[in-house]
Parts: sequence; C-alpha cells; structure tokens
Amino acid sequence: MSTPKPGLLKEFKDFIVTGDLMSIAVAFIMAAIVKDLITSFIDNIFTGILGLVFGDRCAQDPDTGKTVCEAFSDMSWKTVNYGAFLNQVITFLATALVVFILIKAYRNLTGRGLASDGPSTNDLLTEIRDELRSGRQA
Repeated sequence: MSTPKPGLLKEFKDFIVTGDLMSIAVAFIMAAIVKDLITSFIDNIFTGILGLVFGDRCAQDPDTGKTVCEAFSDMSWKTVNYGAFLNQVITFLATALVVFILIKAYRNLTGRGLASDGPSTNDLLTEIRDELRSGRQA
C-alpha cells in the first residue's frame, strides 16, 4: 500500500475542521437531544396528564369489547413521571453545555466560528446599489 500524499492529508484536515461540517455536526447532536426531550415530555408528562384527566372513562370498542385504555396498559398512562422528564431536561442541559464548550474550544483553536449564514441584508442591498450606480455611469 502506498502512503497518502501530504496534500491529501492536509485537504482531509481542512475538510474536517471547516465551519460547515462542524455546523452540521452540532445541528445533528442538538436535534437528537431535542428529540429525546420531546419524546420524554410526551411519554412522561403529556400522557400522564391525559390519564389523570380521563381516568377510567374509556370508550369501548363494540366489536372487540375492549376499552381504548387497554391499549395503554403501562402505568405511565395514569401517572405523571416528572422525575424521568426532569432527568431528560438535565441530560439536555448537560449535552448543550458540552457542545458549547467544544465549540468555544474549536473557535479558539481554529480562529474561526461555525459557518455563517452569508452576507447580511444590508450588505446585499449595498452591493446592489453599487452595481446599479456603476451601471448608470457606464
């Protein structure tokens, strides 16, 4: 096997540390942890509140004779598990803090931030104005 060219390694390093790739990684991590937080809220708080509100008043299916509540036979249907949700909130905050610290370290090491959104509206309008002015004078 041949060794990779030095240029190839430099290109790979530049690809890894680009702001765009880091932005995608941060977005992926944060999306996953927010999904877990929302799932925890629905499983531990929302369904528990529904169970407390509706209690044992469940509609009965005339064909099978079973109630709708039997579909939710686990205990979370009738209880609010705020401890499990609070645990997920703490996990979310800890993950967000770690990502924040990693991004701060990344900015300090590379001297650049994550990918920017591009030029501002004012920059674009100024550029358009300058183009229009230069077009009139020509």
